[in-house]
Amino acid sequence: MIIRAISLLIVFAAFIVWVDYLNPGDVNITLPGNVLFEPSKMALMLGSAIFGALVVLIGTYIKATGEFFKRWKITRDRQRDSRVQVLYSKGLNALLSRRADLAAKYFGNVLALKPDHADALLRLGSIRHKEGDYQEAVRYHQLARQADEGNIEVLFALALDQQDARKVDDALRTLEDILEKDEGNLRALSRIRDIHQGAGNFEKAEETQERILKLTLPPKEREAEHARLVGLRYETGRVLLEEGNIEKAKRAFKNILKTEKDFVPAYLGLGEVYLEENRSPEAASLWEEAYRTTGSVTLLHRLEDLYLKLGTPARIINFYKSALSRNPKDVSLNFFLGKLYYRLEMIDEAFGTLSSIDSSTRQLADLHKLLGNLYLRRGSYQPAAAEFKKALAHGDKPVVPYRCNNCDHFSTEWSGRCPRCGKWNTYSIDLDKYC
Repeated sequence: MIIRAISLLIVFAAFIVWVDYLNPGDVNITLPGNVLFEPSKMALMLGSAIFGALVVLIGTYIKATGEFFKRWKITRDRQRDSRVQVLYSKGLNALLSRRADLAAKYFGNVLALKPDHADALLRLGSIRHKEGDYQEAVRYHQLARQADEGNIEVLFALALDQQDARKVDDALRTLEDILEKDEGNLRALSRIRDIHQGAGNFEKAEETQERILKLTLPPKEREAEHARLVGLRYETGRVLLEEGNIEKAKRAFKNILKTEKDFVPAYLGLGEVYLEENRSPEAASLWEEAYRTTGSVTLLHRLEDLYLKLGTPARIINFYKSALSRNPKDVSLNFFLGKLYYRLEMIDEAFGTLSSIDSSTRQLADLHKLLGNLYLRRGSYQPAAAEFKKALAHGDKPVVPYRCNNCDHFSTEWSGRCPRCGKWNTYSIDLDKYC
């Protein structure tokens, strides 16, 4: 390398001497202030060469210095990123060990080195959320959003913070921001629907549920989401009925029954609409036909109350008898007809109907209570005592229980939706389990 450089210098020097030989004389250069400078050609060329060399040397130095600082910065950033990764991993391990305080410390150290570390900001916000400090959680998650605008996980966490901080409108806007990035995001749509449903805004919840059903869903999931849509439509009708908006409530219930022939709550709701319109015969006719379609005992109870209120008990008795003619051994029909007779003080008819029920394999506490009372009314004390003992053996059961077919929750009050599992059209009467 050195020999090559010396050779180049010799060649350059020879070139200068040759050029000077070919160009005798001096060069006149006028400097500022009319100062005349007359260097020899040899000096001018050597000066130019030296100046050019200096320029190249300085440029090379500057470039080398820049590359040095660039390599130093890359090395420093790599060391910092390595340290950040170690601290972040320790924070995650602490979270997995359920040591939130230690995890928060590690994540704080991460932010001291890299303030825009989106994942550390996300985890710290989640820790504060679990502690119930929703305002601080919102702050961290907003910083995480600024650090990584496209991070949907951050947006979901922020929406949850806002929802729990009772900033529902902010939560809805954040979830809509997710849908702007991913219009088919099922999780975001479900959260929006649940927020509206929880707030009792069933029309908005229904609209969102319709958006969900436009997505491509597996068959079972689609079936469940469709059932939820029907339930939300029922809730919309129920709220409209409570608010006195009779016509809109009527349309809501009728629209359900066009496709859902077994949806008992809609039959009951539409019947209530007819009663509000003073159309009791239409309500009774609707519930009778609905019972024939669904077999729901709940409809029989509503019919019973309606006919007794109208002062026409014979109508419900005849309806019971008509139903029994098609299924004489139906325990529920016999039990409730006997109970109706007892309610109407038709003692002989009540005793004849209730005593015909085979209770040897059924735990019907109310049946034994009624029979005990009937024996007392007839003056038969020993059989009455025996029936009361049988009733006591089954414990204290609700008189008119409704059981959820989905989660086995039971209540003495009917509802279109089970309060435990949230499913609609699941309440029925289970004589074997609760009566």
